[in-house]
Amino acid sequence: MQQDTKEKILNIANGITLLRFFLILVFLLFAYRASYLGAFLIFVLIFLLDGLDGFFARKNGEVTQLGIAFDISVDSLAMWTGFVFYLAREGLNELVIILFISGLIINLVHSLLVIFAKIGKPQTYWGKAVGCTSFVLIMTLYAKLAFLGNGFFNNLILALAIFYFATTLINLVLMIRYVLVEENHANEKVS
Repeated sequence: MQQDTKEKILNIANGITLLRFFLILVFLLFAYRASYLGAFLIFVLIFLLDGLDGFFARKNGEVTQLGIAFDISVDSLAMWTGFVFYLAREGLNELVIILFISGLIINLVHSLLVIFAKIGKPQTYWGKAVGCTSFVLIMTLYAKLAFLGNGFFNNLILALAIFYFATTLINLVLMIRYVLVEENHANEKVS
């Protein structure tokens, strides 16, 4: 029995997620040393690998609650690390800060409900939009530093922050709607 549990934990998908965790440390090293192009490229790699872990988990039939929780945790760590480090180094428009932090909190609540309460679907198209937008927003922050951008990047960052906040709200509303519809269907079956 113990062997079965170990096989589920040690798989390609979780290995990719673990690699992403260590790449966050490499990202921090580049960002700390003000090598923003390196930080940007590492964050792009973290983003690209994020799609692979889920792909391999589904392809190999190795989707587990632990794997889902691990993936979501590393995603959140990447977002918070990239955002907080940038904010501490460079500062940001207050509206962008409020939108992004609000979106991160909403996304965290959604993720905790999916992982621990097993409420709602773990992934929807809106969920993918949330993840992609948050990664692209962080990559844009570091692209701005790497390529010494100004007006264009500032406008893009604000637009992405608004879109990120909107997608997190839509994703949460859809999860609540899904739960309510499922609960109604369950009650109808009992009646």
